[in-house]
Amino acid sequence: MNTIKFYLFGKFCLEVGDNLTNKIEPHKAEELLGFLLLNRGLPHFRDKLADLLWGEISPVQANNYLRKALWQLQYALNHCGLNKISLLLVNGEWLQINPAFDFWLDVAVFEDSFKQTRGTLGRELSEEQAQIIKKAVEICRGELLDGWYQNWCLYERERV
Repeated sequence: MNTIKFYLFGKFCLEVGDNLTNKIEPHKAEELLGFLLLNRGLPHFRDKLADLLWGEISPVQANNYLRKALWQLQYALNHCGLNKISLLLVNGEWLQINPAFDFWLDVAVFEDSFKQTRGTLGRELSEEQAQIIKKAVEICRGELLDGWYQNWCLYERERV
């Protein structure tokens, strides 16, 4: 099976084997995926996601837009070659990234590097820790989700 890679540093990018996708249309479907990838460890209630992505409109309409964006995201992922692979766990009340789904995420590598070297001064780094940091720096192609200015994204950008 092809390795599936998600790049969130710099412009959003999805790579499945030799197939590179720089954008998922519409943007709200891409935004939904970006949020779920950054917050991959937990299920997210639909009403909270709808409010996060469409907070300026009524909850009923926001939930309708979320259903549509989810369908568009699933369609786009199928088109990218993920048709038989269950990246998303979808329930009537919540959705999340499938924890059993095997993929590579640049942000996860970056966060793991931080965890492995946290609190160690530069002069005290082992060769292995220095290599971990070097690899983390190499995968940073720019700001997190460059060009996205939603409040949740700005917060995540500051966090990383």
